[in-house]
Amino acid sequence: MMIVFDAYGDKQSAALNASAQTQRLPNMNYSQALILLAVPEEEREQFIAEMDIENMSVRELQKGVKDRDQALQDREQAF
Repeated sequence: MMIVFDAYGDKQSAALNASAQTQRLPNMNYSQALILLAVPEEEREQFIAEMDIENMSVRELQKGVKDRDQALQDREQAF
């Protein structure tokens, strides 16, 4: 639980108190929050924006993260 708070807690609090311009985290469960930790923090907001996380199952999210990682590996191997 502390890992999830360290990753999202401060940002969620800031989003609730900030202007509407701030990107809010989606409403997600504990399992989804853990899965998203596999996405680097600097890329996580973009990944969340591209996916419909609130309506995804845990398996769908796992597959989305795995597909993202595979695409990055394929891109690196192409160079």
